[in-house]
Amino acid sequence: MNKHSKVRGLSIFALTVMVMAAIATLHSRGQNTSVTKDEPPSAKREKLTLRQREHGKLFDGHHGPKLRDLAARQQGDISVWEEEPYMVKLPDDHASQLPFMQFAVCNADAIVIGTLTSETPQLTPSENFIFTDYEMSVEEVIKANVTAPTRTDKFIVTREGGTLHQGGRTFHADVEGFKPFAVGERYLLFLRYIPKNDAYLAYANGSFQLDSNKIIALGKLPESQPRDLTAFLSEAQAAVANSHCAKLESRLHAKEFHAHPSSSRLLAQGKVNYEWAQ
Repeated sequence: MNKHSKVRGLSIFALTVMVMAAIATLHSRGQNTSVTKDEPPSAKREKLTLRQREHGKLFDGHHGPKLRDLAARQQGDISVWEEEPYMVKLPDDHASQLPFMQFAVCNADAIVIGTLTSETPQLTPSENFIFTDYEMSVEEVIKANVTAPTRTDKFIVTREGGTLHQGGRTFHADVEGFKPFAVGERYLLFLRYIPKNDAYLAYANGSFQLDSNKIIALGKLPESQPRDLTAFLSEAQAAVANSHCAKLESRLHAKEFHAHPSSSRLLAQGKVNYEWAQ
């Protein structure tokens, strides 16, 4: 074989090796791209504020797998729900016979009318449910908080449930018996105070959406109660002025309650709402 033939043979061999190497590299990249593409995005925990961490603890009694684990197993939106909101049964014959409004007013630390202006949904510490902090612009205080001044401009209201967008996915957490809030809407809220965070807890049987001069109960409301806002507020204001409320409040907080399992943490902190027999 002459010198030119040898050079030509080596060149062809080198070119073949380079082509094969390029094909192998492209194949490897294609496989990696395929794996990344098939991996579903998950709900990753963002850095929470101190207030959000404390609020998350209030709602960390829900059961079920982590939302990110559900996202890894299925496509599309992820929806979970709780069969009932946080409720506490009050085994007290006297309290169960009280008029709805008197009990509801005495059970609340504050009662306000206002508009929800923003929302911040977050995962609970167990990452299997969602809670949402809302900023509320207050227009009227029906009952002021005696343990802390009720701000007349705005404050934070927290509740279980909400919709969270994370990692390119949408997660919904709903509570049967407690309709969701909507930013921009007006509400009449009976609230429990959370002193550690200077915020308030909204609950099912104390939340009402306002539609013109009508109230829409987001939870349980006896059929006998007026749905007319003017009549409802008149009854609430009369109950606030009732001198027996302070005595009833001391009895309510002194009683031993039977709680919904997921309410145990709230109950221990005295931050739950109460349900009575109708």
